[in-house]
Amino acid sequence: MEQFNCIARGIVDPFWDAVNRQWGPDLSDVPRLLVVMRGLPGSGKTTLAETIAEYAGAKGATTMICSANHFFMHDGAFVFNGDDLGRAHEACYNRCLHGLSQARDQGPDIIIVDNTNLRNRDFEVYANLPHDPDWMEVVAFECAHNEQDAAMLLNRARDLGHMIPDRTWSMWLDIWEENATDERNTWIIPLQHFMGPP
Repeated sequence: MEQFNCIARGIVDPFWDAVNRQWGPDLSDVPRLLVVMRGLPGSGKTTLAETIAEYAGAKGATTMICSANHFFMHDGAFVFNGDDLGRAHEACYNRCLHGLSQARDQGPDIIIVDNTNLRNRDFEVYANLPHDPDWMEVVAFECAHNEQDAAMLLNRARDLGHMIPDRTWSMWLDIWEENATDERNTWIIPLQHFMGPP
């Protein structure tokens, strides 16, 4: 998706250009970029996270993607267990924190949190980490505005292995509509950018 490539460039280039301009070969004090995804399942967060990581890698930056979904990957398959959701998010948070706490010349340059972060309090966990990133970008995927778009998004999520009950989906839509706005540096991904084929 060309739109995601443009967003990846818009996120990575200013950060990486500043790193190269201000720090050059001295990697001992290079800043870290934290990218926090926000949006409903199936909206394109993982695709964009992978696009950012690929683009950053081509520029010479190292990345780490942190996702609660990684907890549910077994032999290459996504096997969700709702009873483990709290542990999955804790593992994601700890991985992110570990990446930020590593020595500057050893840890990743860019850490991407690829979770829904629908509630502001979920997002604030990453916005207020004990090890502050030097630079933070937030990517929010626009909420579906009608039943047809919501149904398409739910079907995409289910096609990706997220077996979300209709009632849960409806609740998540309501939560995201109430919490989607944030005044910080946020990239808003319009609905039409991610409603194409998964």
